[in-house]
Amino acid sequence: MKENSILEPRSAMIFPTRHDMPRAGTPTQQIALQNQAWTALEKYVTPNGRDRTRLSNNWLGDKGWHV
Repeated sequence: MKENSILEPRSAMIFPTRHDMPRAGTPTQQIALQNQAWTALEKYVTPNGRDRTRLSNNWLGDKGWHV
């Protein structure tokens, strides 16, 4: 992944099953959920200039979620 593409979704990825944890629907549904999850992130820059991501407080507040 390119350095400046930190928030680009990887919509074609299907991750392997995690032991006894069931999958979240069909592969198409999983891709849709992964793409939706990208909207919860925001990009920020650390004091030393590195690009990072974190959960967006605005997104969480809009959804009525608390962490």
